[in-house]
Amino acid sequence: KVKQQITDKDSIFIQAILSKTESGDLTQYYYNTNAHTGLNVNEEQKPIVLAGYHHEFAPGIHLLFLTGYLNDTLTQTDTNQSMLVLALNGAGQVAGAAGGQTPVNYQSGFEAFTEELQGIIQTENHNTIVGLRFQSGTFDTESQTSPFLASGFPVGATSQNISSDFQRISAYAYHYWTIVQPLQIVAGLTYDRLDYPLNYRIAPISATEDTIDKISPKIGLTWTPTRDTTVRGSYTRSLGGVSFDESVRLEPTQIAGFSQAYRSILSESIGGAAAGAAFETFALGAEQKLNTRTYLGIEGELRKSEVDRLIGDFAAIIPPFAPSSTPESLDYREKNLFVTVNQLIDDNWSAGVRYRLTKSELNDQFTAIPANVNARANNSDQSATIQQISLYLIFNEACGFFARAESLWTHQSDTTLEFGNQSSTLYPSENFWQVNLFAGYRFARRHAEVRLGLLNVTDQDYNLNALTPYAYLPHDRTFTVSVKLNF
Repeated sequence: KVKQQITDKDSIFIQAILSKTESGDLTQYYYNTNAHTGLNVNEEQKPIVLAGYHHEFAPGIHLLFLTGYLNDTLTQTDTNQSMLVLALNGAGQVAGAAGGQTPVNYQSGFEAFTEELQGIIQTENHNTIVGLRFQSGTFDTESQTSPFLASGFPVGATSQNISSDFQRISAYAYHYWTIVQPLQIVAGLTYDRLDYPLNYRIAPISATEDTIDKISPKIGLTWTPTRDTTVRGSYTRSLGGVSFDESVRLEPTQIAGFSQAYRSILSESIGGAAAGAAFETFALGAEQKLNTRTYLGIEGELRKSEVDRLIGDFAAIIPPFAPSSTPESLDYREKNLFVTVNQLIDDNWSAGVRYRLTKSELNDQFTAIPANVNARANNSDQSATIQQISLYLIFNEACGFFARAESLWTHQSDTTLEFGNQSSTLYPSENFWQVNLFAGYRFARRHAEVRLGLLNVTDQDYNLNALTPYAYLPHDRTFTVSVKLNF
């Protein structure tokens, strides 16, 4: 990253990101034995380049411009990927469904250009932001599958090479109004038009493309009745992107301190990659500082996500089965409650506790598969509830030495599955503690930091349903070393 002031009124920004990642199956499974040990994933960005320009016409009047080249190459090989096979009747309707496994070789190359122009007008009580973003690119995808059997019927090999277009136009306007000094409201409106491929990720892939138009309102409120008290609330609607395009923007990502920009709300471990998802959020929070150097906070959030997509399959009236796609609808709802208490003990010591309660519900429908063929695929509902309590104690010494001890309690319950007239417990409840210890040293002016850590000190394994999102927790005792350099 480089930022340079050219004149009193002008500055430029340049950023280049070169990345290469190699991994296996990183999906969060309830049973780790379900992981695809034959999956290899390689991802490269070489490089992503962003350039920005800022001009100040007068105090409070600004113009910003961001342009960039985005690219990503994802390569996957899976020795045993699951496949959906559908038998059709004479009318082309699904009359039977089966599954199989086959080796798959997959590669997707994403290239796009992004341009965004934004204007800002600030006065004592008003702040207006308007902008226009344009992104355009292509997905070049290759997929090969090997022959396999599904319920005793042979499915032949496939080789696909498909190029799909991507385009996004976003126009937005936000106005921040301080009605009286303790009270500020935010009102915003965005228009998004997204042209994108419906299935470039799940083999067999499809050349089908779709277009979404969406007008999304946003409203927020921040009230500070006293210097030590803050109350915040927001309501937003928004439209997700296709790849990481949504992460490259000047448009505000938060309203009243609550996020409104997501790649996905539904965990990809459950729903996989979902392009063009529609999001809706409600949030309310309050923070209070006490004279005892105690900081209290409470937040409640409701997040919704809806997406319609195509899933790759093989379908035929009579064999041989040909590559095809079937529609799937995902409707996800997540309710969150966060409570935090943080205490400054003295100049060197601090402690805190954080409580989180999350209830997640997912309705999953393969709308083209009748209930009499597969009731679970036709329409199913999953739900789960997770509670977590995090405790921490931090020591910081002026000479640069620091240490941290933390403990996390996790309890998951009510993991149910309903479809047709059936209702059952999908997974048993889980309850466990994990303890982590860290120690390190920060050099002068934090030009360097060395940190050692021992995660999951008690070697506590666990099983969790990823429907309720959670940060990855180690399954075994793990030793970590990190070194950070700041120039």
